[in-house]
Amino acid sequence: MSATRSGDGNFYIDGFPITPSDTVDLDDITLAIYVGSDGDVTVETLGGKNVTFKSVRSGTTLKIRATKILSSNTTANNLVGLI
Repeated sequence: MSATRSGDGNFYIDGFPITPSDTVDLDDITLAIYVGSDGDVTVETLGGKNVTFKSVRSGTTLKIRATKILSSNTTANNLVGLI
């Protein structure tokens, strides 16, 4: 089994597929989000703010603590929450 090293030198211990929703929180707060296809990603941060990452390239890992991935304004697909 392989693991992905996070920016602080630690490894992510698990991952889960993300289905964006404007109403449903993620089961786990992310340490990062892997973006599988190009597009915008709108998150609700752990701090409660909505932030849109524009024109994210496929293969990018966004190091963000998110509680929700909003379907409004999210056009990227194949998102994976990393914890």
